[in-house]
Amino acid sequence: MATVNQVYALLNTVQKMAYGKIAVNVIDTSSFVALAQTVLSSDGNKDLYTNTLIDRIGLVLSDNRLYNADDNNLIKRQYEYAVIMQKIHVEPIEAEENPEWLIGSDDFTPEYAPVLKPVVKQKLFHNMVTWELGVTVPDNMLKTAFTNEVQFGAFMVAIMNALTNGVELMKERAVDITRATMIAHVLHSDGISSINLLDEYNGTLPASSTPLTPAEYLQSEKALAHGAMLMSLTADRLQRFNSLFNGEGYNRFTPREFLKCDVLNVLDYAIKYNVKPVVFNERFIETPNYKTVPYWQGAGTDYGFNSISKVHVSETHTDTETGEDVTTTVAEQTGVVGVMYDEEACGINIFADESAYERNDRAHYTTHYRQMTGQYYYDDSEQVVVFYLATA
Repeated sequence: MATVNQVYALLNTVQKMAYGKIAVNVIDTSSFVALAQTVLSSDGNKDLYTNTLIDRIGLVLSDNRLYNADDNNLIKRQYEYAVIMQKIHVEPIEAEENPEWLIGSDDFTPEYAPVLKPVVKQKLFHNMVTWELGVTVPDNMLKTAFTNEVQFGAFMVAIMNALTNGVELMKERAVDITRATMIAHVLHSDGISSINLLDEYNGTLPASSTPLTPAEYLQSEKALAHGAMLMSLTADRLQRFNSLFNGEGYNRFTPREFLKCDVLNVLDYAIKYNVKPVVFNERFIETPNYKTVPYWQGAGTDYGFNSISKVHVSETHTDTETGEDVTTTVAEQTGVVGVMYDEEACGINIFADESAYERNDRAHYTTHYRQMTGQYYYDDSEQVVVFYLATA
């Protein structure tokens, strides 16, 4: 899972993938080769294909177990025809004067069957992205490394498991990239959709008190209880019509069953083990779509708080005058501990999830592919709130 630690670098190079701007082509067989190198140390009698397998292995134990991506909740729909996703929004109808009680007044003029048009807005998401993973399996070249078809078959299973695991990991990374893009845009925007839980709590302390640091916040029962209260209060507020928690001023509301809440597991465990159990049950935010995540973009090299809580997203656009690509930072923020969002705020629509193969009869090998085409989107007009810990 080396790619897990490289998600931060991956995000900086494929940041446009979250909006469907570029295609990511991944063809890498190193996942299963590296596994073999951890077991074998002999430098002699290696095959030319992997340069690692020793002739006549007596027993094959494969630990390429299948991996199920834990975070595919953003993968929403699968459709077969057309490309464009249309989102239609109709503004709430405002109250008007009731003419019934004006009859008889001097300024009353009857109006028969007036046409009252609703305010309708639409968004069109039309970009698609595609990526594939592939692995080549020779017919005969590896057979000298095994003594029977059972052992050879076990190795083939390990290869195909590595391909399947690669697909699951890519889906998981795609979810990370999409969600991190949403978080970055909220942090970059004005308004009240970004809540600094640390700053909010420090603001309640007496002037003579020393403000807490993020590390101290995660150990403080009072601070954690205060933060849980603010997050629960926000969840309630998102259920009422308002225009405050989205980037385009739409009048929105999010019923609790459509509200998603992703919380960094460090915060979740800190509340569970530092706050009195009588205050909170299993979930301190009452929503059916509450889940914890280990990081937003990657574990880094240390799995430290500054790594797992970091969101750093940039975007590239073409300058209309010079024609050159210009890269700008959307947001760089450590201490992100949670995001609460309408289920329609971001997601991945799958257009095609297919398997394919190419056969070379002359060279006696087959290359197997897994290909996926989809649409990555973030809608700034939907309700999103980001929670983070940062010193003022």
